[in-house]
Amino acid sequence: DGLTYAEALLRLGHADQARAYFNRAVLLSPQNRYARMMLGEAQLATGDARLAYETLKPLVDSVLVQPQEMALAEKAAREAGHPDAAALAQRKQSLNLDHTLALLRQAQAAAQRLDWNAAITAYQGLLATGQDPEVLKRLAFACSQAGRHDEAIGYADQARASDPTNLDMVHMAGLVRLNARRELAEARRLLRNAAEADPTNETYKASAEKAKAAAG
Repeated sequence: DGLTYAEALLRLGHADQARAYFNRAVLLSPQNRYARMMLGEAQLATGDARLAYETLKPLVDSVLVQPQEMALAEKAAREAGHPDAAALAQRKQSLNLDHTLALLRQAQAAAQRLDWNAAITAYQGLLATGQDPEVLKRLAFACSQAGRHDEAIGYADQARASDPTNLDMVHMAGLVRLNARRELAEARRLLRNAAEADPTNETYKASAEKAKAAAG
């Protein structure tokens, strides 16, 4: 609700207020793509193109980049006089976003109907377009749900190695071990670390409690 209100403020021309809301949201949840995109847009609207590009760059570095994210980042780089602007403009033209979006929709639809093997195939297709920790994390979860535990642990560990400070990656590395009933001490450590680092996250907390019970 707060993010919806913040977007309404931005659309009504209250960019400074919207920026404050989105800034808090990104601080609380750095992996929230919508909040990060909207913070970048609010920063652009308040004349801070350089900071807007810094905010948006993690989105365009991802395989999962969306057309609106790419357009905002290219605009921010151009307005800031950043040397990346020309490359982003070229990438925007050449990037096969339709193919990426189609694979992402396939993966999400398969996950919703609990067809985890189909989700794995789609996420592997996304991974073939470029190494990305978020794709690796989702692939790890799908493999775990499909009972493909060796692959799940491997993908989760790759995700964590790619983005070691990202608590979602730490959590997933613990969760797939817990689901596999392997390395339970390590699963408990990882899940406890994620929960302690973000005590407001109920998902992390629940996983940590589950790991604690499983470890005895």
